[in-house]
Amino acid sequence: MCAAIRHYHHGEEMVRKALSVLAIATVALATVTVPTGASAAAPPVVQFARSDPNDLGRIQVSASAEAGVAGIVAHVIAPETNGDVADVSDFTLVSGNATQGIWESGEVSLANLDFYRLNVDVTDSDGVTVTQVSAGQLTYCVQMFYAGLSSTTLVTYGQRDFNVSGQLMGRWPGSQATQPLAGFQVEFWAYDDFAPQDTTSGPTGQFSFTTQVQDAVDTAYVTTIIGDPDHPFYLQAYADLPAPKITPAATQVTMTVDHSTVQQGDPMTVSGVLTWQSPDGWQPMADMSVAIGLCQSNQDPAYCAGSLGTTTTDDQGHYSIAVDPSLSGTLVAVVYNPDPFVTTYTIQQMPITVIQRSSFAEFEAVRDTDNNRVFIGGQLEFTLGTPVSASVSIQVSATGTNGWHTVDTIDLLSPTDPFGKEYKHPSFGYWRAVYAGQPGAIEGATSPVVRVP
Repeated sequence: MCAAIRHYHHGEEMVRKALSVLAIATVALATVTVPTGASAAAPPVVQFARSDPNDLGRIQVSASAEAGVAGIVAHVIAPETNGDVADVSDFTLVSGNATQGIWESGEVSLANLDFYRLNVDVTDSDGVTVTQVSAGQLTYCVQMFYAGLSSTTLVTYGQRDFNVSGQLMGRWPGSQATQPLAGFQVEFWAYDDFAPQDTTSGPTGQFSFTTQVQDAVDTAYVTTIIGDPDHPFYLQAYADLPAPKITPAATQVTMTVDHSTVQQGDPMTVSGVLTWQSPDGWQPMADMSVAIGLCQSNQDPAYCAGSLGTTTTDDQGHYSIAVDPSLSGTLVAVVYNPDPFVTTYTIQQMPITVIQRSSFAEFEAVRDTDNNRVFIGGQLEFTLGTPVSASVSIQVSATGTNGWHTVDTIDLLSPTDPFGKEYKHPSFGYWRAVYAGQPGAIEGATSPVVRVP
């Protein structure tokens, strides 16, 4: 029978084009007839005989002959009686050449549908004839197919129905005539759904199914026809349907901060509201994880998410969290939603500035032995990265509290290297070093004040 095997195991590949309409015959003994005086060329060889996959009423024969194929006769043998019901000789080369090729017949007209055995005679240009018994099979069956097959292409959170409809048709071998097929069982399979749905084609072959899409797995929905025992010579129809595209519900997350510029080490409070566009309008999204992160240039927010911490929205969609960013960059709030019917990533972002701290790791001011000079030395340090360059102002005051006078400015090509210099200053005074910092990036620093008698 041409009926396909029904599969009930979830996820198992469904039968595709039952029997592939190409039954390759078992190898049988060949009879060689050689005319008197024939040349020594190797006799013809039949590789296979079969129905044309695209037109079951035509016979294809693959044959080779060293002297070249001159003629082919296919004997169509009835399976029950072993009687010869047709001899077909109108073959045309459709692929290859005379020494190695595939020949195809015209339409074969037979009274009954069946699987017929093919005995093939091949004669070469030297008159040598080879008869290959059971060279293959003529699948003289009705090929069922679908006309007007359509399916839902778009689903949403509120509209998940997946509809399939079409018309079951049959194409007859020999004539290529087509007509609707009524009363045949049609099945609908969804690879992410265990149980198939069944229906029966209507008077004009029409059928339809409705199911609901449950997830967004890249799934091909399929329809298939299971052979009817009352119609044994009807080949299975099969069609892949594209998975419907899901248009996810829109989501939105807001983000505010109490300070967009902070000193390094100072906390920052981030808060906002997460909402989504439900079928009833915009609604808060409760119990969703919000990941707060800090991104540098060109980083994907989904990659940075959570680097500063995570929190959860309340029943009104609100969230709030204290974070401690260590660098300037882009602050992001990212919500991941596993529901394929809702936007997967909801992202909000804003730039923030973190001012780096600096300090003097060392500072000294001592009078030289000639009592006429003062040696000043020290070293800067930075909590994060080191700037390319820096300048330190050396200042002196008579009181140590005001009236500071800049004696010199030392340019540091390597800002974290120690610096030192002597200054002519015979008088009593208070000394210090001042680093101005970099606006919007590094906070300035003042060294301890040192009294020099």
